[in-house]
Amino acid sequence: MYLQKILTLCVALSALILAACGGGGGSGSIGTIQHDMPPVQEEVSDESINVGKRFETANGVTEFGVVYDPESVDGFVEAWHMGPAIPSIPLSDSGIRGTDIWEGESRNWMFATWTGELVGYTDEGGQVDGDVSIGIEVETLQGRAEFTNLTTGKGWNREELSAWIDVNGNSISTDERDLWVDFDVHFRGANHETITGSFRYEGYDSGKLTAAFGATRE
Repeated sequence: MYLQKILTLCVALSALILAACGGGGGSGSIGTIQHDMPPVQEEVSDESINVGKRFETANGVTEFGVVYDPESVDGFVEAWHMGPAIPSIPLSDSGIRGTDIWEGESRNWMFATWTGELVGYTDEGGQVDGDVSIGIEVETLQGRAEFTNLTTGKGWNREELSAWIDVNGNSISTDERDLWVDFDVHFRGANHETITGSFRYEGYDSGKLTAAFGATRE
């Protein structure tokens, strides 16, 4: 419980810093892109909307986005993300220390934080943008993902989401599978500089959101 409180505090602080600075992006600013051909497996109509974002670091270009097809019967939405190669070693062997958190004269936790942006679509065709902050305690490999400053509108009424997460090798998962469906998140870059991911969130009263995101290590 104490670790959860510390995680919440650290990630919330990162989210505030991110908002104050006008968004994340590490060593490269995040910009909106528009793909002519959507990088998805399903066949979509000519009316499909494919909106994404990109940023560049020393290890290469990262891109992520969503495709929404208003002509589909069920409001087809699919998220995608791509970037530098997944690291050859897991985060647990990376040597990343993060920021020391002290209680009195004892160091209790070491947190590493990745910040960036999100873009998504609701089943009703509403675009949702927002900020991302992922904080991980590098010794326990547990942490919290925060999605904040979410735009509300057509089919979506929440300004923030959060989930407790676990690191497994170079993948990130959550046990909250009743809400977070298809939570597909990975580290990228030789030194774990980047995280890309996608998810579908099916809230009880918030709406249904399919989104992708990218973040870089602070």
